[in-house]
Amino acid sequence: MDMRMLFLMVAMATFYVANTNNTKNVNFNYRQMQCKWSEQKPKNVGKFARSLAISCNKNKQNPNPQKCSYRGDPHKCKWYNKNQKAFYQCLVDVMVKDENLCTTSHVNCKNHCKEITFNKQPQHDEL
Repeated sequence: MDMRMLFLMVAMATFYVANTNNTKNVNFNYRQMQCKWSEQKPKNVGKFARSLAISCNKNKQNPNPQKCSYRGDPHKCKWYNKNQKAFYQCLVDVMVKDENLCTTSHVNCKNHCKEITFNKQPQHDEL
């Protein structure tokens, strides 16, 4: 196998992995609102800190749009490192199930990485 073919195969594999674990603008519904979440790397808070940004559009039943951000360091958990999208989806699922999206002060994934807690950030945080 020549080097060009090897390079092409590695590039394709990298593209596939990057796109199957996309953690940007993942859509979901909450109380009849269209919502989305995304993983973000906040500025000036440490190399491994991450934010889970959540936003929901207003509708007739819920006239106030919701926006919030939770911050933590998930890299200490080995499961997270290969399952980023599933980890953040788990955090969102916990809040949705408990009916406290954007209202709880902290959240952790109950199925994996139980030791990792994400804390709610002040509203002025950039989403």
